[in-house]
Amino acid sequence: MQILSQMMKCQDVRELADLCDRFLPFLESGSVAFALYRFAKLQNGRKDFPRATFSSVLARAVSDIDNDYFNSKCLANTSWALATLLWNDKPALSSLSLRACDRLASFRPQEISNTVWAFGALDHFERQLFEAVASNRLAQSREYSPQHLANIAWSFAIS
Repeated sequence: MQILSQMMKCQDVRELADLCDRFLPFLESGSVAFALYRFAKLQNGRKDFPRATFSSVLARAVSDIDNDYFNSKCLANTSWALATLLWNDKPALSSLSLRACDRLASFRPQEISNTVWAFGALDHFERQLFEAVASNRLAQSREYSPQHLANIAWSFAIS
């Protein structure tokens, strides 16, 4: 838990990269996904974005994808981070999509919305994911806010 608070205190993407470079082998799955999320939040158009560190953290996330601790929030945050950074890593996205399909029943509306938005934003269509969302999860549309539904509809429209 201490590493998460250190990530939260990072004010700069370089500071976060240094932290990840030191502690990546010791991070739990949730912390790995949170690190990706923080990279996206801190990036702010910097020219010196630490691509190598981000790639290492993403590779670790993909290797953790089948871990039970890499839950729906981790999948959504990782997808969102990739889209926010315009990081179109097709193998990583395919892995995220497959795992999301396996766990779709555990996703909250915000997590579904963020995940399909990310795939739409990256113009990465994963038929299995979109079909699973359309057929299985949208039936509970009363749980979704108008913003969730708008994000999902937009993603479907452009994919």
